[in-house]
Amino acid sequence: MGHPLTTLLLISGLVLKAADSLTDALANRRFDAALVLVDSMLKAHPGDVRLWTARGIALDGLGRHKESWSSFDRALGIQPSFVPALKVASEAAYRARDSRAGSYLERLLREEPASEPAHAMAAVLDFESGNCKSAAAHFERSSSQVRGNRIASSQFGHCLLQLGRPKEASRLFADLVALAPADAAVRYNLAVAQLQDGQPAEAISTLSARADALDAGSLSLLATAQAADGRTAEAVRTLRTAAQRNPQEERNYLDLAILCQRDGALTLAVEFLDAGLRRLPDSGRLYAARGVVRSQLGEMEKAEEDLEHAALLEPEQAYAAAGLSVLFTETGRAEGAARLLRRKLARSRNDPNLNCLLADALMRDGAQPGQPEFEEARQALLRAIGGRPGFARAHAALGKLRLREGNAEAAAKELGKALELDSQNRTALSHLSTALRKMGRTREAAEVAERLRRQYEKDLESEGTRPRVRIGSSQ
Repeated sequence: MGHPLTTLLLISGLVLKAADSLTDALANRRFDAALVLVDSMLKAHPGDVRLWTARGIALDGLGRHKESWSSFDRALGIQPSFVPALKVASEAAYRARDSRAGSYLERLLREEPASEPAHAMAAVLDFESGNCKSAAAHFERSSSQVRGNRIASSQFGHCLLQLGRPKEASRLFADLVALAPADAAVRYNLAVAQLQDGQPAEAISTLSARADALDAGSLSLLATAQAADGRTAEAVRTLRTAAQRNPQEERNYLDLAILCQRDGALTLAVEFLDAGLRRLPDSGRLYAARGVVRSQLGEMEKAEEDLEHAALLEPEQAYAAAGLSVLFTETGRAEGAARLLRRKLARSRNDPNLNCLLADALMRDGAQPGQPEFEEARQALLRAIGGRPGFARAHAALGKLRLREGNAEAAAKELGKALELDSQNRTALSHLSTALRKMGRTREAAEVAERLRRQYEKDLESEGTRPRVRIGSSQ
């Protein structure tokens, strides 16, 4: 967005007449010489705001950033509204992504509210901090800086899409495509905006214009546009090509399955998911998707196996996923994780999270009814619930344990409690369906299975193709 040296001309017209050699040294990037000169001049003129600004520029050019900001701050302490110091300080801090950049820019914009370079830098900083509303406002006031700049335009376009303004984003990206028609990332971004603007045919046209150069991600986006335009068969062919080009990309198999599912081709959806699981055997989402489709096919036992395996691969609670990841990294196996958890529980016996994790580790390690580890898991879950009665995950785990020991009625009670606390708990839904069926309550079991199916469909829809703008690294 700029460089501190771009303001040297502003400085050269302001420093003392006797400082022509200093101006020349700065302009020619002889920063060592400039620093010697300015330090000498400051002895005679210690309160000159222009000299302190020049000193900051010299230090910044030498890479001594902290000292340069001290010099800029000294200048601004003498004259808080001195625009040249605010400009070079803002640009230097912006390039270094120093925390002071925002403050400098805010002060500069108070003095020069129409400064497009300042608005452009403020826009990028806001974008990088995730504040798209503020970023977009600044981008709009820095059009000459944004126009033709692929990274800035991409950031602006991303924010426009986040703010629900796809039509404006489309115009922005269309201008970029006109400037760089061979730039695949720019063309991709235009198609994203067109698709979000409800113009799938235009998105197809944008991508198809360079069909020979499409990567797997662009092919996936093309398939999304084709599906949105009602061209399902073409979308399936496109996704097949994407999967062939990038067989390790989970998204392609999910998208294929969702397309087939919507079109009623459930058997084909399973085939695609089978292919994905051969490539990605540890994908919880692929197992979940296959479980949903199998439930639609009426293959309830296989569906439950898939959903159970998905839950094991991707535990639903964030703390469990993170905790078990650490434990398994440290120990390498569930038995070791249980030992480590026991040591932790010796210091905090009633901690609900640790007790739930211990039960989970023991059950993962294959604890069976009648074994001491099985009873240990039960007691751990009872302690977890005692310490936190509203702990849905612990109730669901205890229901699963009761089901494993053959007590379907007790299992249903715990699983029902888990669902009262968390109506979307997939573990509880999955096992409650089984428990009810074992109790002969087939109609209720089917209703719970349908709830589970809808929940996984919702999860998978949210995990479906959600194209994002391609931005690159900001400068």
